[in-house]
Amino acid sequence: MKDFELAETTPLVRARRAISEAEQLVGLGSAGRFFEAAVLLETAVTACAEFQAGASSLAASDRAAATGQLVLLRLGLARVGALMSSAAEFHAGWARIAASRATAYGPDGVEMGLPAGIGCGSRCNASG
Repeated sequence: MKDFELAETTPLVRARRAISEAEQLVGLGSAGRFFEAAVLLETAVTACAEFQAGASSLAASDRAAATGQLVLLRLGLARVGALMSSAAEFHAGWARIAASRATAYGPDGVEMGLPAGIGCGSRCNASG
């Protein structure tokens, strides 16, 4: 049982767990969760640096096992990156719509209306 516990605390396992938790947080889409995810990603970076520092002394069988962990890390990072990009696009779309709404008022505070087609063709549609 001790070997299993030791294997579960290796730097790559810690990094993979941190990335997995970050992915879950980023999937929630709120800015606050992004900051929490950033802390987890920094934890993953630290764990990867720890692994890299000792990688040259690994036995060949341990290197083969590490290869599988590294593939999982890359996949997890790719998912986190895709989620972050989607969230950034979503928030940028809402920012554009909010900016249009703010410019839809004249100097006297009277609503001048939105420009034709605002929000059309985007994934974010706040019309209506």
